[in-house]
Amino acid sequence: IDIAKFSHVARAVDFRGIERGHYLAFSNDHIGFKALFQWIQAMMDQHHKTKVLIGVEPTGHYWLNL
Repeated sequence: IDIAKFSHVARAVDFRGIERGHYLAFSNDHIGFKALFQWIQAMMDQHHKTKVLIGVEPTGHYWLNL
């Protein structure tokens, strides 16, 4: 997840670094976090995964809400 003040961007990649699906831009609020959760669930279902590892590129304090 690339963090910013008002919105963030998430990408899904496999263990080889190959992108899986389209990125998600989401807002830094409850609505955006819900969209992120739903996107992660959809990616897991689509690719038949039961676990996910989330990486964050923190910028200042903007990642604290996550």
